[in-house]
Amino acid sequence: MTTPVTAQDLAAALISALESNTVSPVSVPNDATFNILLAEDSPVNQKLAIKILEKYGHTVEIAENGSLAVQSPGCTRKAV
Repeated sequence: MTTPVTAQDLAAALISALESNTVSPVSVPNDATFNILLAEDSPVNQKLAIKILEKYGHTVEIAENGSLAVQSPGCTRKAV
């Protein structure tokens, strides 16, 4: 069995893509804020997510896992 590309070709393509400045993130002003229920068991990831989401004006409630999240009073099922 062979791979479609060699490791060298893949590495060269990744380096080229990561070093490219042709695409830059677009910042769109958005006044919408949301109440977010975050299911995350890692304390480090929780802190990071909270900081990022609150920076954009959102309110965050943490659930330690998915089971607790769906049992949370703040959980409302909406299609995303």
